[in-house]
Amino acid sequence: MSCKTELHCHSAEVSKCSHLSVESIVETYVAKGISTLVLTNHYSPHTFSHMSDASWKEKNDFYVSAYHKAVEAANGRINILLGMEFRNIYSDNDYLIYGMTEEFIYKYSNDEKNLIEMHIKDVSKLVREHGMLFFQAHPFRNGMTVINPSYLDGIEVYNGHPRHDSRNDIASMWADKFNLLRCGGSDCHDAGDESTVSLVTDEIIDSNEALITALKSGAALE
Repeated sequence: MSCKTELHCHSAEVSKCSHLSVESIVETYVAKGISTLVLTNHYSPHTFSHMSDASWKEKNDFYVSAYHKAVEAANGRINILLGMEFRNIYSDNDYLIYGMTEEFIYKYSNDEKNLIEMHIKDVSKLVREHGMLFFQAHPFRNGMTVINPSYLDGIEVYNGHPRHDSRNDIASMWADKFNLLRCGGSDCHDAGDESTVSLVTDEIIDSNEALITALKSGAALE
């Protein structure tokens, strides 16, 4: 049996560029027979631009709230995992983090220090030290800058966003050149974007550990 996992999806509760509620996303993915949804809302300066006076606990509460809503809406019908599309204050590059946990977010983004003000080399090191995987999202889309491949576990080679040219063919060649892991997802923001790209595995991905194992194994994208 083939099981499909969405690796790149945004909901309107947190990602201002999305126009889909988690409830509508969950219902669509359940109807399409998707086994697992990794919710990768943006964690960036823009995400929290309306919360300038809030504490980092309040900002993090806001961020994870969409994940909790998705789990509640799923009600066991589809596996929901917490992911992240990360951007810091130094560039417009985006990075997909898999294996993300709430504990990590609260520990490393607080009123003394926060992930968004860290340089990407340090974020990458921290993420990988905690057993997570660090991918550059759509690295050849306009406005993106390729970075030192040693900072990455992999790159997104198959981005399904219909309103951007992500130059997936170049990303695939880049992954080959530097022996990087591959990921891909729908980059869902609007109705009709859902489930255009999936990670395909023989077993259902129901945990961060299973997701990381599948990505490391080079599971197929379609």
